[in-house]
Amino acid sequence: MPCSSCGAPYGHAPGCPYALAPVPPPPPRRSPAVVVAAVIGGAVALIAVLSALLVAFAPAVLLRDQGPLPPRRTAITADELVGTWTGGYTCSGKARALKLTVQPAGQALEAEFVFYRGSDPVGDPHGSYAMSGDLADGVVTFKGTRWISRPAGYAMVDLSGTPRREPDGALTFTGTPTRCENFMLTKRPGS
Repeated sequence: MPCSSCGAPYGHAPGCPYALAPVPPPPPRRSPAVVVAAVIGGAVALIAVLSALLVAFAPAVLLRDQGPLPPRRTAITADELVGTWTGGYTCSGKARALKLTVQPAGQALEAEFVFYRGSDPVGDPHGSYAMSGDLADGVVTFKGTRWISRPAGYAMVDLSGTPRREPDGALTFTGTPTRCENFMLTKRPGS
């Protein structure tokens, strides 16, 4: 039966008030692999956003309840090296007590290396010599320059190592002396 408004025998003519708007075709079906890839991509994007938020806000939240931060450790200066260091060194398998007294010398450092017969600094020192030194890039180096009191059969040893600050405020200086195995010295606050 033709349309009573437009007279078209089947359907409706363009402009007929009874004509329905064209229905778009359904979207093409996506394969399961495309759907899975889209879900994974969305999950990765969500994780990235959450990670960024965690990095931005977590430190403030975590640190809020822990009280003040400890003071930042700074590099040790040449001025802090000045004073008396005590400890020991091992040479030819024998432990010896050592006292290193450091003084400023313009832009450099000077020291007196005093060593004892055994691992305890008791009695008179066994020998001593003067040293010159410096601090560069966090490494302290002292080189023997002249004997003050030289026992027979002994040679000067040079020291090189990195000092560090301990939690109690003391400074430690460790390393390997020339011709020997190791050394360890400590400088207490105020010494």
